[in-house]
Amino acid sequence: MNSNYYNPNLPPSFYQPAEQNDTMEIVLRRIPSIKVKVYMTFPGSNEWRDKVFDGILEGTGRDHIVVSDITTGSWYILPNIYVDYVEFNESIQKYLRSS
Repeated sequence: MNSNYYNPNLPPSFYQPAEQNDTMEIVLRRIPSIKVKVYMTFPGSNEWRDKVFDGILEGTGRDHIVVSDITTGSWYILPNIYVDYVEFNESIQKYLRSS
């Protein structure tokens, strides 16, 4: 393990191989339709360089997130590769517990 990246404040499970650790897809699949803000960076675009999508998390797949904007009625399929982070307006702890 590269000590430059080791953070003693993170749980040991953070450093497990991907198949043993929750990926963004797995975490988002556990969460029902709730209000989110998805922060994204599109490096090849000047117009959409940094963009925030505010809406309802409708679903997620291996490589994308689906968000509906309740103010405009628009729906977006957002590629995970450009997601910086997802902000939730409520606690998601109850959805992350093992069943």
